[in-house]
Amino acid sequence: IGEELTEVRDAALVPDNLLAVQAEVGDLLFSCVNLSRFVHVHPEILLQQATLKFAGRIRGVEQLMAQLGKTWGDFSTVELEILWQQVKAAEDNPL
Repeated sequence: IGEELTEVRDAALVPDNLLAVQAEVGDLLFSCVNLSRFVHVHPEILLQQATLKFAGRIRGVEQLMAQLGKTWGDFSTVELEILWQQVKAAEDNPL
């Protein structure tokens, strides 16, 4: 997986290299699925769970934005990261 990730990074550094990047990301995903087989977990279920967790965090960020009376375009990337980290921290430390 580490080797595949390096290949993705290397391909991404080359301008106009979308097809190669896509191929390398595909190889990386395949390697992750193969790893799951060795550790006896189900990659599709894990991907669904990760997607649900991500969607929940996005909803949490949107709730914080609403409390502030703002929308996505009102925040810088740094500010969005701060909101994201607040949502993650709240997950780790529920009331």
